[in-house]
Amino acid sequence: MQTAWKCHECRTIQDYLQEAYGKQVIAGHARAFRGVSKRYGNLWPSIDRRDITDAGPVEVETDLLEEFLLRAWNDLTPQERHRYLLAEARWGSKRNTAALVVARHRLVPTRCVDWSDCPLRALFFACNGDHKCDGEVWWFNRSEFDRCVAAQWPALFDKDGDVEAEIEQDFIFRRESRWLTALNYMLLPDDRLDRQKGWITVAGHLGTCHAEEIQRIGVCQKGRLVIPAGLKHEAIRLLEQLGITKESLGLNHANSADEIAREIKTEFDDKYDAK
Repeated sequence: MQTAWKCHECRTIQDYLQEAYGKQVIAGHARAFRGVSKRYGNLWPSIDRRDITDAGPVEVETDLLEEFLLRAWNDLTPQERHRYLLAEARWGSKRNTAALVVARHRLVPTRCVDWSDCPLRALFFACNGDHKCDGEVWWFNRSEFDRCVAAQWPALFDKDGDVEAEIEQDFIFRRESRWLTALNYMLLPDDRLDRQKGWITVAGHLGTCHAEEIQRIGVCQKGRLVIPAGLKHEAIRLLEQLGITKESLGLNHANSADEIAREIKTEFDDKYDAK
């Protein structure tokens, strides 16, 4: 990963902005960004940071989703319930990818990895916390990624595109297939998910490092922008002036659903050893 995802250490915030925006404008292609507050060196989903092999990964995942929805349902936003209920009605199953998306954004451990089309939002997540540690923004060319994702489907599903139903059926029936794709959110006004201008990558089986999988499917234009710890406070001040804050991203509206998600995550972390 160190070679495949080349690092650029940003000396100033201006340096970061030039790297994040400049090449994008010149190339005319959108990038995807993911900000993390520490340099982990990988992109493991939260559920895969614990050793759940002996317990049965798919069973653990299913239990986490069911537990969260059971305990937090009355405290979810109308938008979250809409998102989930529509998917349940459409696919005929409570185990669906919308449940993954809702749980992920409450920080329940899932197989999802978050991305944003906005480098400012990614910078916020890279700088919001762990102020003594360098942050990092992973990026890749979204157009190239989409082409590489599409190239998987003929061999897997015997079709060139429009594989939403196949992906959903794989997840519903707990089939472990080797694919990686993007899930874009349904736009719902004033929803926390939409405030973050985000989407997720999701893999067809648990135990997938998304950085390795993005490399495997053939994405070449990718890298990491390192934000030194000493720049974090300056970056947060600039982002506040630009209107990128916890409030604007819907992160300061914690309620009982967030508390339940934290309890579930703590129970999960306590039960399983770190990898």
